[in-house]
This record gives sequence, C-alpha cells and structure tokens, in this order.
Amino acid sequence: MSQPKLTAARLDAMFPPKVGESRSSLATESLWGAKAISRFMGLSEDTVLRLEKRDPSFPVRRRGGRIFTTRTEIVLWLQPSIKDQRVTS
Repeated sequence: MSQPKLTAARLDAMFPPKVGESRSSLATESLWGAKAISRFMGLSEDTVLRLEKRDPSFPVRRRGGRIFTTRTEIVLWLQPSIKDQRVTS
C-alpha cells in the first residue's frame, strides 16, 4: 500500500495544538512552496528555487514534491555567522 501524499494540512494534523493555542507552533512557522518562501524572504520564486538548487546551506527540503521550510530556519540562515563577521581595530 502506498502512503497518502503529505500535505501541509496532514503535517499540521500530526502536531496538535498545545493547551491554550489554536494551532501548533509548526503550523504557524511552516512555509510551504516557493511562493510562500519567496513572499516571506522578499525574493522572487525563481530566486528561491535557484537557491534550493545551488546553495546546499539553504534550509529547504522537499516534502510531497513541494519545498518546505520554517520561518525560524530562514531567519537563522539569513543571520551572519561569527566567521563572516570581520573585526576591525
């Protein structure tokens, strides 16, 4: 038997809301598809798809044929790392 296709709704259903929350934190963090990711980042969909193919550090993965990430992963990826910061004296 084949597994049903993983959709945003099915994934969100796997993570029920915590007490006092209307939706799971993953549901509010989820970015499904190049369109949602591009809107969040302020880039074109083509740029997001290009980053997925060319930059191995870009924090997206494929689920059910669509790209998926979370807002937190994108924010952390956009922050400069300590090695990228230059100290000037």
